[in-house]
Amino acid sequence: MKRIAGYIATALWIAGLALAFLLPADNPCLWLSDAFLILGFTPLMLAFRIHWLIFLFGLFNTFIGFFLLILSFLESEKFVGQVLAMKQHLLTYHSPWVWMLGGVPFILWGGLGTLCDLYGFIRSRSGSHSDRTLTDHDLD
Repeated sequence: MKRIAGYIATALWIAGLALAFLLPADNPCLWLSDAFLILGFTPLMLAFRIHWLIFLFGLFNTFIGFFLLILSFLESEKFVGQVLAMKQHLLTYHSPWVWMLGGVPFILWGGLGTLCDLYGFIRSRSGSHSDRTLTDHDLD
């Protein structure tokens, strides 16, 4: 299963990189490049199911999208030279909505999975105490 997940992830990443080089900057489907790169991690996360890592992945993707969104509202006059060129590249080739909307499902999945893992860990630590019923002695 993990090997197949690796192949699928690699295929999605190659597709994302190919689209980044093949699509011109004015193409409305340019967002698909980032979407394939982000979705490339999904098969690996399904195979390994490390929920806290999935949660962090979603947080980081959402943060990147939020950064790109803030960058789009900053005045270009405040940037010079290569920094202005980098800003224009980021805004032209990377949609903030792909990163933010791509991160939210991972946050939910990883967050809920982490809470379930934590609950299971706590239950396993309490062990035999959870099976006990209250007696009159316990209430004193």
